[in-house]
Amino acid sequence: MPRKVIVVIGFMLYLDLCSCNLFKTRTPDEPTQSSSNNVPAIDDSLVFQNMIYAFQEADAFHYSQTISDSSFTFIASGTARNSYTELTDWNKAKEEKYFTNVIGSLPKNSKVSLEFTTITSTSYSDSCEFVKKYLLNVPSTAVGGLAKVYKGQAQFTLGRDPLKGIWYISRWVDYELNASDSTWSDLKGSFVN
Repeated sequence: MPRKVIVVIGFMLYLDLCSCNLFKTRTPDEPTQSSSNNVPAIDDSLVFQNMIYAFQEADAFHYSQTISDSSFTFIASGTARNSYTELTDWNKAKEEKYFTNVIGSLPKNSKVSLEFTTITSTSYSDSCEFVKKYLLNVPSTAVGGLAKVYKGQAQFTLGRDPLKGIWYISRWVDYELNASDSTWSDLKGSFVN
């Protein structure tokens, strides 16, 4: 056997002994975080499901994905508009800030619950409209005196990104059903600062 072959084999044996099983597969580590239930909103109904998941998982990134980047409009309920000047000129940045503040105020190990009931839905070629009743339960103890249950009705206009095929909320109009109820607008107005 030529001397070069013996040297190469010897060197490879030496590397194998010193490498601590360099080429041996290992058992994978367990994930440090659970995966999100959020899925790309390729169907308009998934926007609302993703919003529910974002609240349950306290996930600001996925909540943000339900809102249009460029053309988002929010019109607050009448009573809330009179109570919170912050609700005028609402945009995506304010939407993200209120959500982050809400999830930051949650007591440890608590979750927000959100339910939607569809009243009407209308589809167009590149958009759709939903009128939905909502019930939002926020277990916040950080700000005294705030209602924990928010309910009302909202009209959502959804658009679809023509390149990605993903749906998002472009317009959101909030309505109160009863004057004594706190609406989603009240929650936004309370937590935007």
